[in-house]
Amino acid sequence: MPELDIAPVMAPSHPILSVIVPVYRGGQQLTDVLAAITASDLPRECWELVVVDDASPDDSAERAAAFADTVIRLTGRPRGPAYARNRGFEIARGDVVVFIDADVCIRSDVLRRFALHYQTGAPMPEELLQRLVAARNFNKGFATVEYIACAEVDLDLHSLPPPNAGDQALDASAFEAHSLARIAMPQEIVMRHRLPHFAHIFSGGGYAAGYYSYMWSEVLDADAFAAFQETGDIFDRATAKRLRDCIYAAGGRQDPAEAYKSFRGRLPTADALLRKRGFAAGKAAVA
Repeated sequence: MPELDIAPVMAPSHPILSVIVPVYRGGQQLTDVLAAITASDLPRECWELVVVDDASPDDSAERAAAFADTVIRLTGRPRGPAYARNRGFEIARGDVVVFIDADVCIRSDVLRRFALHYQTGAPMPEELLQRLVAARNFNKGFATVEYIACAEVDLDLHSLPPPNAGDQALDASAFEAHSLARIAMPQEIVMRHRLPHFAHIFSGGGYAAGYYSYMWSEVLDADAFAAFQETGDIFDRATAKRLRDCIYAAGGRQDPAEAYKSFRGRLPTADALLRKRGFAAGKAAVA
C-alpha cells in the first residue's frame, strides 16, 4: 500500500457533506475545478472538501492545499481514481459523501439543476452565477504566460545538439535568459519552473521536450467540448456517441490525429481554449 501524507488544511468541525476529489496531474484545471466547488452557496461550515492526490508528479497537492480542508498525498506509483476515492472515503466525516472528478467544472445550465439553496431550494441567482464565471479568468494571462515560458525553454533546451567530450558546461542562467528574450517574455512575469528545479524535463524521456503537452491537452479538451456547445445542447446524444465511437472506443487502432478528425471533422485548433481563457472575442466557454 502506498504511503499517505494527510494534511488537514481547514476542516469544519461537524460537516454534513463530504466532497471527495481524486486527482492525478491536475494542473490549472484542478485549480479551476476546486474554485468552482468552493464557490458553492452551501454554507462552508456544512461541508468538507477532501482532495486525494494520486502520486502526481506535478504541483497538484500544492494547488489543492489552497482550497481543500484535507489533502491526502499518495506516494509511490499512481493507483487510479477508484483507489484514491476509497482513501478519501476512509477519512470522510460527513453524513453524505459526494465524489467529483478533477476535470468537472461549473457550467451554467448544470448549476441551475444542482446549485439549489439548501433550505429554500431556490436556484443560484443569475448575477452571482455570472460573477463566478467571470472570476474563472482572473490572472489567466499571468498563468498562461508563465506556463508557455516553461514549455518554450524546455523545447529550446532539448533542441540543442548532444554535447561532446570537452565541451564547456552549459550556462543554465544565460541559456534561460536568451530563450525568454526570444519570446519577448514580460519582465513582470517569471517562469513557473526555473531550470535548476525543472524536474519534469530531466526525469527521463517521457517528459523531455514534453512540458507543452499539458496545455495541448487543454486545447483538445476545449475544442472537443466546443463540438457539444455548437449543437446548442452540451448533452447532445449524437455528439456524445460520435465521441465515444471515434475517440474512446477507438483505442490505439489508428493514428490519434485521424481519430480526432473522424470525431470533429478537422484537426483541433486553439480557438475554443482562447475563448475559454478570455483571450478571444465571444462568450467564454464554461465547461
